[in-house]
Amino acid sequence: MEKLIVKGLKQNSIQCSGHTRPVVDLHFNSLIKDKMYYVISASKDGVPMLRFGHTGDWIGSFKGHKGAVWSCTLNSDGSKAATGAADFTAKVWDCENGKSLINIDHNHIVRSVEFSTDANQLVTATNKHVIEVHDLQAAGKCIVDFKGHKDVIHRTLWFAEDKKIISVSKDKTIRLWDVRTGSESWSMTLDNMIYDMDVVGNKLILACGNEVVIGNISPNDTEPVAIVKKFKTETKILSASLHPSLDETNFPSNEDSHNTFVCGGEDLLVYKYNIDTGMVLDSCKAHFGPVHCVRYSPDGHLFASGSEDGTLRLWQNVLGENYGLWYLSGSEKSV
Repeated sequence: MEKLIVKGLKQNSIQCSGHTRPVVDLHFNSLIKDKMYYVISASKDGVPMLRFGHTGDWIGSFKGHKGAVWSCTLNSDGSKAATGAADFTAKVWDCENGKSLINIDHNHIVRSVEFSTDANQLVTATNKHVIEVHDLQAAGKCIVDFKGHKDVIHRTLWFAEDKKIISVSKDKTIRLWDVRTGSESWSMTLDNMIYDMDVVGNKLILACGNEVVIGNISPNDTEPVAIVKKFKTETKILSASLHPSLDETNFPSNEDSHNTFVCGGEDLLVYKYNIDTGMVLDSCKAHFGPVHCVRYSPDGHLFASGSEDGTLRLWQNVLGENYGLWYLSGSEKSV
């Protein structure tokens, strides 16, 4: 990707309108052919939206939920989506035609959904503090559930080659669950409520109120997550995301490495930090409400944020790149 250095360059986001209420979650799929990828957003308006990831152009909306949609995810190739909502359901969607494929009833609001690597299973979490694993090849049948959290579960992710599930909660704990045994295998209690989690390679990042926490992941069952860094912030942080180049599997040469993370929260800004120095490299201003979710794109060239103001915004990771809808003409930047 062509990079140009222009003095005085300022961050200029791409605004993706369409939602009528707060955007509370977003997710990028993996890079697919021709370096294409997608982004899905969840909103309290009850209508998840699918877009081209590198431009934010609208593809379509998924209609069928009867309440706020709290969580959304895509499988690796972007052919399927899953959503969790306040109508006590999780739904699996066909991204080509927008039709609902599977409807999974729950006994409370569904706050988190995530596909397994092969997209044959879906993990969900509800406001009843229950985590469930569903077999999508058997119409979404629940095959195992986990109980142990004492407050709202904000994020669940597959772990250890899909043999385990890692979860974070408002109860200040990180917990690891073994899908094979149906039991909890490890837990850690932090000082603050945990609002979000992202995993890249062997690193994990947590949004914990006025703190961002980074941990190293290991195959050691005794200590699968070791906290290595904590960053104090001036505002409550609700979401955080690691740059994908930190996964050396996807970036083996590490030529595009940016040792950074992004985060956002109650002061309406999106921040980019250098992990080594702890310095704030950028503070992105455009939202008119708290930032509920931030995520890096799979190629690391941009990051997205969703806000209480009902918008999804795309931001350049490196100012001056000719990428997506951003281009440079002379010394002026255009979108």
